[in-house]
Amino acid sequence: MRSWKNKNLSILSRIRATKMFLVPKLLYLFQVIALPIRRKWFKTWNKIFKNGIFGSKRARTPDTVNYSPQEERGWGIPNLEFYYDAFQLKYLIDIGYNDRSKWVRLENEINNGIGREGIFNRNMQMACKKTIGPRKTALGIWKSWNMKWMPRYSKQTPLKYIDKGHTDSGWWKKLEECGLSRLKDMFDGGGTLITKNSLLEKVGKQYWLKVLGLYNLMKSERIEEMMRSKIKIDDILNKRQVTEKGIAGLIYKLMIRDKEKMIRIIQNKWEQEGPLHQITAQEIMKSIHKIKMDKYRELSRKFLLKWYRTPAQLAYIVKGMCPKCWHCSQEIGVFAHMWWKCKFVKEYWQKIIMVISNLFQVNIEINLDMFISGILGNSKVERNEQDLYKIMILAGMSVIAFGWKEKDKWTMEKWNDYVFEHVQSEIFAQIVADDTWENKCQKISTKWSCYRKWIEKGEANPNIQIRMNRLCTWLKI
Repeated sequence: MRSWKNKNLSILSRIRATKMFLVPKLLYLFQVIALPIRRKWFKTWNKIFKNGIFGSKRARTPDTVNYSPQEERGWGIPNLEFYYDAFQLKYLIDIGYNDRSKWVRLENEINNGIGREGIFNRNMQMACKKTIGPRKTALGIWKSWNMKWMPRYSKQTPLKYIDKGHTDSGWWKKLEECGLSRLKDMFDGGGTLITKNSLLEKVGKQYWLKVLGLYNLMKSERIEEMMRSKIKIDDILNKRQVTEKGIAGLIYKLMIRDKEKMIRIIQNKWEQEGPLHQITAQEIMKSIHKIKMDKYRELSRKFLLKWYRTPAQLAYIVKGMCPKCWHCSQEIGVFAHMWWKCKFVKEYWQKIIMVISNLFQVNIEINLDMFISGILGNSKVERNEQDLYKIMILAGMSVIAFGWKEKDKWTMEKWNDYVFEHVQSEIFAQIVADDTWENKCQKISTKWSCYRKWIEKGEANPNIQIRMNRLCTWLKI
């Protein structure tokens, strides 16, 4: 990771490299070495990852954002502590589905059968105290996640584990023989508890007293009410019933996902500029993930998370620094001023808006809605031209970010270069799609005809006109 300092890599590229080259080596150790690891070591390792990804600078976003998946607008940085916990919890889940394996039998002998229920254990505190070895470590980890994911029972909880004593093993074996091994088997397809008579028909009328006791136990534990609610770990347990593959990955995703908190973080960041509706925040989060180029996907994410430091922020951090705008030197340089309120920024945006207005016949105001439309699109623009509209707004944002402290870099030539670069990447993405060559060329010609005509009028840079002609000649459009 030290060698990355001298390489021009985006944050998203560094994260991908970390996941591809570094994380798999550590995950292999987590799987094969069943030893407890000190939590402070994980903090050190995660800090090394963040330093390598963000360039030894302090992260400008909270850990929730750093570790949340990219499809939910987080950075998706690997969290080694959660990966370790995921593999330990996978071991506990396996106990509930493969309790006859050699490893599980050995663990049961060492621990005198304590903790053999795995994640379904009813007395977690006692199990953590009296177990030793890997099982003790795994139970300790599950104790911290238990109340969040499975407060009491799951649909996959074995019936024998709802009874703390489960002394009459013959009765539970009889239920298993009748296909009633887990709580979900006691409910029909509509989620209704099967009747006592239906159960007696399956197990035999001689077990009427046992059936009555089972129903009384389920009533006292309020299991029917719990089965109607969504239990977070149910999806993982349902998949584990089918296969062992991918369970640790699902557990890890469940650990890092907190969509509601991500939305709250974004709303709090934009509180000064005006309330950002929850639905709007969700739509922005979905749309950013669809942007194909890393540069613009990263730019949109940074803008949404207010990554760029403003003069006002730096003046608060560094004593003696002037909080006024670097360009106009008149107003306080807050985020909104630096992006669309400064008179020099407005002059630059007016040039771009003039091009967009003439091209799409729409009126645009320079405010936050303009930036949101650059991600979500503009309802007044034709559907097949939405991508070009969004590209032009994002290219303008890229130029401002490129000259964050130097307004001399805000040129229309640079904007034209960014627009063509993005359009070209979209065209290449269409070329590699699964379709016939003729259909792909037809779709490209239809989608980008507006941009091509605009270039042919001489509106873009001369070098872009040459490159576009070469591209069209190659595609024969």
